Amino acid sequence: MNICVVDDEIENIENLKKMLNQYSKENNVEFNITSFNDGWEFISTYKPIYDIVFLDIVMPKMNGLEAAEKLRNKD
Repeated sequence: MNICVVDDEIENIENLKKMLNQYSKENNVEFNITSFNDGWEFISTYKPIYDIVFLDIVMPKMNGLEAAEKLRNKD
């Protein structure tokens, strides 16, 4: 399963990755986790490979709601 985490705070990304890795081990599910530091970076390089996308709401350049709207238009 391919998962994308988009957040401008590195600590939040690392915490979510840690929780996902814990879930992965406990449930014998394999995840490939990719992260981006802002919505614009995510959208400008987006490829339709992700099964789950976690978007932070408050980010500089492009917030999570704007990124989600552009994501829906692309995919």
